[in-house]
Amino acid sequence: MTAASSPLNRQPSWIPLLCAVAALSLPITIHFIRTRNDNMSTAALPLSSSLPSLPLFLEAQKWASTDPGKVAIIDKTKDLSFTYRQLLNDVAALKRRILAQVKVQDLEERRIAFLVPAGYDYVVCQWAVWAAGGVCVPLCKFNFLLVASKDLSY
Repeated sequence: MTAASSPLNRQPSWIPLLCAVAALSLPITIHFIRTRNDNMSTAALPLSSSLPSLPLFLEAQKWASTDPGKVAIIDKTKDLSFTYRQLLNDVAALKRRILAQVKVQDLEERRIAFLVPAGYDYVVCQWAVWAAGGVCVPLCKFNFLLVASKDLSY
Protein backbone atom coordinates (compact mmCIF):
# COMPACT_ATOMS: atom_id res chain seq x y z
CA MET A 1 0.00 0.00 0.00
CA THR A 2 1.47 3.35 -0.98
CA ALA A 3 1.60 6.36 1.31
CA ALA A 4 -0.92 8.23 -0.86
CA SER A 5 -3.52 5.48 -0.63
CA SER A 6 -3.04 4.76 3.06
CA PRO A 7 -6.28 5.09 5.06
CA LEU A 8 -4.41 7.26 7.59
CA ASN A 9 -3.59 9.84 4.90
CA ARG A 10 -7.16 10.19 3.72
CA GLN A 11 -9.03 13.09 5.24
CA PRO A 12 -12.82 12.90 5.30
CA SER A 13 -14.38 15.63 3.19
CA TRP A 14 -16.37 17.02 6.14
CA ILE A 15 -13.32 17.88 8.29
CA PRO A 16 -12.40 21.10 6.41
CA LEU A 17 -16.05 22.19 6.54
CA LEU A 18 -16.24 21.46 10.26
CA CYS A 19 -13.06 23.45 10.89
CA ALA A 20 -14.37 26.37 8.82
CA VAL A 21 -17.65 26.43 10.73
CA ALA A 22 -15.77 26.30 14.03
CA ALA A 23 -13.58 29.18 12.90
CA LEU A 24 -16.70 31.20 12.04
CA SER A 25 -18.57 30.38 15.23
CA LEU A 26 -15.87 31.44 17.66
CA PRO A 27 -15.56 35.07 16.45
CA ILE A 28 -19.36 35.42 16.39
CA THR A 29 -19.60 34.16 19.96
CA ILE A 30 -16.70 36.30 21.20
CA HIS A 31 -18.13 39.41 19.53
CA PHE A 32 -21.55 38.66 21.02
CA ILE A 33 -20.12 38.26 24.50
CA ARG A 34 -18.04 41.45 24.30
CA THR A 35 -20.93 43.59 23.05
CA ARG A 36 -23.49 42.12 25.44
CA ASN A 37 -25.30 44.60 27.63
CA ASP A 38 -25.34 43.25 31.19
CA ASN A 39 -27.57 46.09 32.38
CA MET A 40 -30.42 45.22 30.03
CA SER A 41 -33.78 46.40 31.25
CA THR A 42 -35.91 43.59 32.61
CA ALA A 43 -38.98 45.24 31.11
CA ALA A 44 -37.86 44.67 27.51
CA LEU A 45 -38.37 41.00 26.72
CA PRO A 46 -39.43 40.43 23.09
CA LEU A 47 -38.75 36.72 23.33
CA SER A 48 -42.01 35.07 22.40
CA SER A 49 -41.63 35.96 18.73
CA SER A 50 -37.92 35.22 18.45
CA LEU A 51 -37.61 31.87 20.24
CA PRO A 52 -39.32 28.64 19.17
CA SER A 53 -42.15 27.04 21.11
CA LEU A 54 -40.04 24.17 22.41
CA PRO A 55 -40.58 22.98 26.00
CA LEU A 56 -37.09 24.15 27.03
CA PHE A 57 -37.71 27.73 25.91
CA LEU A 58 -41.32 27.79 27.14
CA GLU A 59 -40.27 26.72 30.62
CA ALA A 60 -37.44 29.27 30.70
CA GLN A 61 -39.85 31.99 29.51
CA LYS A 62 -42.26 31.00 32.28
CA TRP A 63 -39.51 31.44 34.89
CA ALA A 64 -38.41 34.74 33.32
CA SER A 65 -41.91 36.18 33.46
CA THR A 66 -42.85 34.75 36.88
CA ASP A 67 -39.65 35.75 38.69
CA PRO A 68 -37.41 38.11 36.65
CA GLY A 69 -34.59 37.80 39.20
CA LYS A 70 -34.53 33.99 39.27
CA VAL A 71 -31.01 32.72 38.68
CA ALA A 72 -30.68 30.26 35.79
CA ILE A 73 -26.92 29.73 35.68
CA ILE A 74 -24.08 30.31 38.09
CA ASP A 75 -20.88 30.53 36.05
CA LYS A 76 -18.06 29.52 38.39
CA THR A 77 -15.36 30.48 35.87
CA LYS A 78 -16.56 34.10 35.78
CA ASP A 79 -17.90 34.13 39.35
CA LEU A 80 -21.18 35.56 38.00
CA SER A 81 -24.80 34.47 38.01
CA PHE A 82 -27.28 35.00 35.19
CA THR A 83 -31.08 35.14 35.31
CA TYR A 84 -33.50 33.39 32.98
CA ARG A 85 -34.33 36.78 31.48
CA GLN A 86 -30.65 37.47 30.68
CA LEU A 87 -30.23 33.96 29.30
CA LEU A 88 -33.24 34.22 26.99
CA ASN A 89 -32.28 37.71 25.80
CA ASP A 90 -28.74 36.55 25.03
CA VAL A 91 -29.99 33.41 23.28
CA ALA A 92 -32.38 35.44 21.13
CA ALA A 93 -29.63 37.94 20.23
CA LEU A 94 -27.10 35.22 19.30
CA LYS A 95 -29.75 33.34 17.31
CA ARG A 96 -30.36 36.46 15.23
CA ARG A 97 -26.61 36.90 14.68
CA ILE A 98 -26.14 33.28 13.63
CA LEU A 99 -29.02 33.43 11.13
CA ALA A 100 -27.76 36.77 9.79
CA GLN A 101 -24.22 35.40 9.41
CA VAL A 102 -25.42 32.30 7.55
CA LYS A 103 -28.04 34.38 5.66
CA VAL A 104 -30.99 32.03 6.21
CA GLN A 105 -34.28 32.15 8.12
CA ASP A 106 -33.86 28.67 9.64
CA LEU A 107 -30.82 26.40 9.88
CA GLU A 108 -32.98 23.39 8.93
CA GLU A 109 -30.97 21.00 11.11
CA ARG A 110 -27.61 22.08 9.72
CA ARG A 111 -24.71 21.20 11.97
CA ILE A 112 -23.14 24.18 13.71
CA ALA A 113 -19.78 23.65 15.34
CA PHE A 114 -18.63 25.90 18.14
CA LEU A 115 -15.60 26.12 20.37
CA VAL A 116 -16.67 27.76 23.62
CA PRO A 117 -15.44 27.02 27.14
CA ALA A 118 -17.83 25.47 29.65
CA GLY A 119 -20.03 27.99 31.41
CA TYR A 120 -22.71 30.54 30.62
CA ASP A 121 -21.36 31.28 27.13
CA TYR A 122 -21.54 27.59 26.21
CA VAL A 123 -25.21 27.40 27.26
CA VAL A 124 -26.08 30.58 25.33
CA CYS A 125 -24.34 29.26 22.20
CA GLN A 126 -25.96 25.83 22.46
CA TRP A 127 -29.47 27.21 23.05
CA ALA A 128 -29.06 29.78 20.24
CA VAL A 129 -28.15 27.05 17.76
CA TRP A 130 -31.17 25.02 18.86
CA ALA A 131 -33.41 28.10 18.65
CA ALA A 132 -32.16 28.75 15.11
CA GLY A 133 -33.08 25.19 14.10
CA GLY A 134 -29.55 23.81 14.04
CA VAL A 135 -27.78 20.81 15.51
CA CYS A 136 -24.93 21.54 17.93
CA VAL A 137 -21.46 20.18 17.28
CA PRO A 138 -19.47 21.36 20.29
CA LEU A 139 -15.74 21.12 19.71
CA CYS A 140 -13.02 20.55 22.23
CA LYS A 141 -9.31 21.13 21.85
CA PHE A 142 -8.87 17.39 22.32
CA ASN A 143 -10.80 16.72 19.09
CA PHE A 144 -7.80 17.91 17.12
CA LEU A 145 -5.17 15.83 18.87
CA LEU A 146 -3.91 12.74 17.12
CA VAL A 147 -2.83 10.05 19.52
CA ALA A 148 -0.44 7.46 18.16
CA SER A 149 -0.30 4.37 20.29
CA LYS A 150 0.27 0.69 19.59
CA ASP A 151 -2.07 -0.31 22.40
CA LEU A 152 -5.44 1.46 22.13
CA SER A 153 -7.16 -0.70 24.73
CA TYR A 154 -8.63 1.14 27.68
